Amino acid sequence: MQDVEWLGRAVVVVVGLGIGLFAVAAFGLFTSLHPMRYVSLQTPTDLGWEYEPVSFLTRDGLTLRGWYIPRSGGSATQSVVIVLHGYPFSKGHMLGTIRELHERHDVLLFDFRYFGDSDGSMTTLGFQEHQDVQAAVEYLSGRETGPIGVWGTSLGAAVALLALPHTDGIRAVVADSPYSDLHSMSMDYYFSKPVFSPIMAAFTDLLSRVFIGVSTRAVSPADAVRGTRVPILLIHGSADSTIPADHFHRMRDALAGSPQAEFWMVEDAEHGLAHVREPDTYQSRVMDFFERHLR
Repeated sequence: MQDVEWLGRAVVVVVGLGIGLFAVAAFGLFTSLHPMRYVSLQTPTDLGWEYEPVSFLTRDGLTLRGWYIPRSGGSATQSVVIVLHGYPFSKGHMLGTIRELHERHDVLLFDFRYFGDSDGSMTTLGFQEHQDVQAAVEYLSGRETGPIGVWGTSLGAAVALLALPHTDGIRAVVADSPYSDLHSMSMDYYFSKPVFSPIMAAFTDLLSRVFIGVSTRAVSPADAVRGTRVPILLIHGSADSTIPADHFHRMRDALAGSPQAEFWMVEDAEHGLAHVREPDTYQSRVMDFFERHLR
């Protein structure tokens, strides 16, 4: 009789623990899909730059809004670089990093779905955002611009890479601190609970299938770039605690067969702050990369 009572209590504890972990995973995914949005009030006008407010439609019917900023220098090329912001920020947060870029190339900044001034009821953390980049490329094609490059940071870097199999309009990508796949991100997110992290990641994957329509394992920039011939400059900070350096190594392995991939691990740089840690080298490498590939 005591054994039966003990077994019943054990079942109750296990079921209760499972429900609790599922609830934590559900809350974590919900808040990740609906984060607080940080919208910069800065515009190109604050930097003395001319710009044109623009908007374009994604294939799934969302209106994205941004700025088209003509170059300030006398470059003869007609190249344009799409600059992609990180999570959970907006296009205005990228203005401080593009001063040198603006001197040599036209720039298109826009807000991803859900963020900033764009439409959307939630972010999908990269799964649907490749359509946002496709829409931007198609918009630029309509303007008959020259070669198109993409420069993204964090989520923006991951989305830039995820977009490559869906368009042939991108000539070069600078990817600063992308994740390698969402499953690894969910494992990293629950790393503080090492005993339960595989269970939490499995629950997150199940919930992702229900609410986003895809497994977290399938949202993988690493898979998206295998075999690509698009030149990619991959940048990451060795001290990144948001998207750990393991993601850089997985991305590097995925790009091992890419003849025009370049890799730069910035020592002691935190997430997305390589340009702060090594400002001169960062700008020099990014500008040189685009100069070589956007001709």
